Amino acid sequence: MLGKIAVQVEENNTILRSMRRSQRFATLSKVFYWVLIIVLSFGAYVAIQPYLNMLGGLNKKIGGSIDQVGQMQDLLKEL
Repeated sequence: MLGKIAVQVEENNTILRSMRRSQRFATLSKVFYWVLIIVLSFGAYVAIQPYLNMLGGLNKKIGGSIDQVGQMQDLLKEL
């Protein structure tokens, strides 16, 4: 009877260790997945940043041009 219990305990121990190993692998995989997503997102931002800055500069230039046109219209109305 004790022999059967010992065999079952060994089998349970083997199964539990296998489950724990799988759990560790799954946890490491999730951590790697999220780190990869964060790093790629940061890299994409760094790659796109010059274009965003360029668009911001264009927006300022266009805004300034629109202000100048408005000022010219005001001057024409005064004449």
